[in-house]
Amino acid sequence: MGIPDSYFRIDLTIVRGLDYYIGTIYETTLDDYPRLGSVCSGGRYDDLSSHYINKKLPGVGVSIGLTRLFSQLVEQDIVKPQKKSIAEVLIVPLTNDQFKSALN
Repeated sequence: MGIPDSYFRIDLTIVRGLDYYIGTIYETTLDDYPRLGSVCSGGRYDDLSSHYINKKLPGVGVSIGLTRLFSQLVEQDIVKPQKKSIAEVLIVPLTNDQFKSALN
């Protein structure tokens, strides 16, 4: 693929905590910051859709740890937050009933 061997490693012992992965699993870490753990992970799953709909669909997906990455950028003084929010949690209601409940 043209990627130097020092940029990746194959570890056949990685086990993600989610039982819907069926094949290849990806996990990205920053070698200089091992305490962050995985900053991007994902893999192959072909049966996940059948948990929600009556159909099997092939799939591949990833998740990115934005909080982990952002905290490291702030710690390294690469990013300087302008303001600190007073809110610790954001609730996003999706229906009118949820909106009414969120206001209580």
